[in-house]
Amino acid sequence: MGVKKEKNKWDQVFFDENNRVVNEENLFSSYWWKKHYRSIACIGDSFIENKPESKIIEVGCGSGKNTLLLDQPYKKATLVDISPNALRFAKKIAKLLYKENKIETIEADMFDLPFKGGLYDLCWGVGVLEHYSKNKIIVALGEMLRVTKRGGIVAIGFPNPNSLTFKKAKFLGDKRSYFLTKYLKGYRNDTEIEYFPKQIIKIMQKAYTKKKLRFSIIYGGNITLVDTSKFIINMLKLLERLFLKNKFIFFVKIEKL
Repeated sequence: MGVKKEKNKWDQVFFDENNRVVNEENLFSSYWWKKHYRSIACIGDSFIENKPESKIIEVGCGSGKNTLLLDQPYKKATLVDISPNALRFAKKIAKLLYKENKIETIEADMFDLPFKGGLYDLCWGVGVLEHYSKNKIIVALGEMLRVTKRGGIVAIGFPNPNSLTFKKAKFLGDKRSYFLTKYLKGYRNDTEIEYFPKQIIKIMQKAYTKKKLRFSIIYGGNITLVDTSKFIINMLKLLERLFLKNKFIFFVKIEKL
């Protein structure tokens, strides 16, 4: 899908979310999503641990929850998105979480970031690039690397094709089985492309062989289906280590040496 169509799609999504969220208590639509975002924030905290003066940028920020839920202190966070409704929603959440003075929001295209090079200690984005082709991913990574300081980290989160949530969404979104699934509830893959961890690293390494980069994979999120009950999620908590590679999100962590 092109950038313009993605913008229109997410403008509507975040318009609806803005109407749904009225206070901190209903910030998450379910316990599953609360646990998901807390897991992502925990990973983000590990990227800036013991670096309280870090400057952060989140590209394709959407609601901004990934950054706004960080516990580690940081100097300033810049939230970037092509959707003005997403940025309005992010500002609302920042106010609810008393972090309004810790962020700035900028409407911009992640494939052409309007910033000088080497500004940020952490540049990250979650659940964005799976909507684009390999060539677009390479362009976006180039921009993310450009605005990141030497010694900094670029981290990109993708939905994990090995997770139950992705497998279900792929099945429900398959047009060939629409007559079987049209009455079933649940999120459907729309413009998401199936990317596996080793595949993404190979794409990135091939594109940036001349840069001094170190790649690693980190898994986060839940192992259960979206909106699984709190009771079952907590009951299966001990199994998360055994099924680490089946969690909903995987990050490609890139250290800029």
